Amino acid sequence: MRASSLALVVAAASLAACVQPTRVERAYDGDVVEGRFVDPEAYAAFLRGALAEAGGRRADALEAYADAAALEPASPEVWTRIGDVRCQSDARDAGAEQALSRALSLQPAYAPAWAVRAR
Repeated sequence: MRASSLALVVAAASLAACVQPTRVERAYDGDVVEGRFVDPEAYAAFLRGALAEAGGRRADALEAYADAAALEPASPEVWTRIGDVRCQSDARDAGAEQALSRALSLQPAYAPAWAVRAR
């Protein structure tokens, strides 16, 4: 193999190592579930939101969930949580309905969004 060909192979392999997989496997409730790759920063923001929500700090939860939504705008779970927290604060909050509509536009059969909307 010539040096230029070898350099091309090494460069291609280096680039391939940087590409994130589109599908990943996760352990969930004892089962392996295939899903899409989620940015680690989005996971961290979601966790901050969940902890704030559990602690009754709705404003902090909304801020963290908004950070997660900015990183993962195609996540129906994030938009559902935003809608749920906004609805808990004010059942007439138009932003709650907008967030739930966004979640359902991303995944029309997403049961948690339907449950929050019904509540």
